[in-house]
Amino acid sequence: MRSLISVCSIAVLLCVCGGCTRATRAKAWMEKGAELNHLGHHKEALEAFDKVIAIDPYYAAAWKNKAGVLFFWGYPKEAEEAMRKAREFGVLLY
Repeated sequence: MRSLISVCSIAVLLCVCGGCTRATRAKAWMEKGAELNHLGHHKEALEAFDKVIAIDPYYAAAWKNKAGVLFFWGYPKEAEEAMRKAREFGVLLY
């Protein structure tokens, strides 16, 4: 698992240093956030999802993942606001 985080970190570092489009940078941060969340590193995952949103505020899946982390931490109002953004920007929730 540690090597996967290292690969994600390298991808993010390469994108931050230049040579990547905004979409590529957002995707790299999204993948890093998803992996961190999966490993239980929720604070770092939230920071990664916030970076995605800073790069692309219309990235619906980032808002959805942010909502999941916020709900997990016990912030239902903030989670609902993030879910509203996710729905607004295209994530269908059932």
